Amino acid sequence: VINTKIKSSNEIKSLVSVNTKKADLSRVLAGIKSSNKAFSDSDLNKQNLIEEIWHYMTAESGQEIHIYDERLKKYSRIVSECETREAHYRQKIDAAIKNIEKLKSQTVNTKEAVENINIILKNAGYEGFVIEEKEKINNISNYHLKRPNSADTNPVFDSLSEGEKNFISFLYFYQLCLGTDDLTNNGSKKKIIVIDDPVSSLDSQALFIVSTLILSLIQRKSGDGQNKKNLKNNSINQVFIFTHNFYFYKEVSFKRRPICVDNWHFKISKRNNLTSITGSKDIASFDDYNLMWKTIKDIKTSIPTDPSLNIMISNTMRRIIESYVSFVGYGEDSWSSLLTDNPNEPMYYIKCAFISTINDESHKVSVLDSSYYNKISNEQPQLLFETFASIFHLIGKEHYEMKMDEQLA
Repeated sequence: VINTKIKSSNEIKSLVSVNTKKADLSRVLAGIKSSNKAFSDSDLNKQNLIEEIWHYMTAESGQEIHIYDERLKKYSRIVSECETREAHYRQKIDAAIKNIEKLKSQTVNTKEAVENINIILKNAGYEGFVIEEKEKINNISNYHLKRPNSADTNPVFDSLSEGEKNFISFLYFYQLCLGTDDLTNNGSKKKIIVIDDPVSSLDSQALFIVSTLILSLIQRKSGDGQNKKNLKNNSINQVFIFTHNFYFYKEVSFKRRPICVDNWHFKISKRNNLTSITGSKDIASFDDYNLMWKTIKDIKTSIPTDPSLNIMISNTMRRIIESYVSFVGYGEDSWSSLLTDNPNEPMYYIKCAFISTINDESHKVSVLDSSYYNKISNEQPQLLFETFASIFHLIGKEHYEMKMDEQLA
C-alpha cells in the first residue's frame, strides 16, 4: 500500500493495523498446532481405538467368552487326566511285555527250535538249505531258508522239491506241538494234534524220521496201570493221525513201541460211492496177512463142510505159510515150512502132499482139471484145516493159536 502511495502520492490510501489479523493468525496457528498434535498422537489414538473396540466386543460377547473359558479349563483337566492315564497304562504295557517275554521262555524258544530243525535237516541228509535269522523287527527275529555259503537273497522255498517243503513244514509243526506260539494262554491249554499224511513225497529216510518224531509225541508215561494210558508230553491231550500210506501208519502205531495204550485204529474205505469205517484196537488187523488169517478162521467156524471153497482155502493157506516162513527166516516158499520136520513121522508125508496140492492147484487152473479124480475140491475142508494146523504146530504154534483163537494139542 505504501509503495502504491509513493507512486501515486495524490491517492488516498488507508493502512490497516497488523493487530487486526492477530485473531485470524491465532486460529490458523491453533489449527496447525491441533493438527500436529493429532498427527503425533495418532499411534496412541489407534491403540485407544483398538482397546475401545475390544471393550465393546467384550461387552457384547461376555457370555460366550465365559463359556469358552470354562470349556478351556474343562478340556485342560481332561488332557491332564488323559496324560496321567496314558502314563499309567504305559507302565502296565511295559510290565505286560516283560511278562510276555517271561511266558515266552515257557513256550517255544524260537532260536532253540530253529537249531533243532537244522540239526534234524542235516541228520536227515537235507544239506541244501538251512534256517537262518534274517532280521529283527521290534526286537523279534525273523527267519528264512538259506543255501549254505551263498549270498543269494532269492527265496529258497520256491526252489525246494515237494518232499523238502513237506518235510520242513512238518518239522516246524512238530516244534509247535512241543510248545506253542500262542502266548495268550500261557501254554496252559492242552493241545489236540491232527497230522494228515505227513509223508507225502518223502523218501524212506525222511519217512522214518517223521515216524520217530510222531512216536515221541504219542509216547506214554513210564510205569504201569493208568500211566500207560497217558501221554508223556503233558501239553498234549489227544493225537489224530490220517494217512493213505499203510507202511507209515504201521511204523507209528507198532504196538511194541512205547506208545500210549489208550488208542484206536480206524480204516476208512469207499466202494461203490459208499463210505465205511471199521475200527479196531489192533492195527495189525487191517493188513492183508491178518485178513487172510481172518478168512481162514471165519470159514473154519462158519462153513466147515463146504468143499466148493477148497480152492480159495488152499490158496489162502499157501500165502499165509509163505509169508510166515519168509518172515521168520525159514525160506521163501511154502516147502520151507517142512525143513525142520522129522521125515520119519507119519504126518510128514501128509504135510508134503498138502504142500504139493496147495502149490499146484492154488497157483493155476488146468484145462484137464476135470480128468483129475483126486481133485482138491473133492476133499473135505476139515482135512485142509487139520494139516494146516499141524504145519503151524511145528513152525509157529503160538502164532497159530493167537490168529485162530484156539489151542493146539
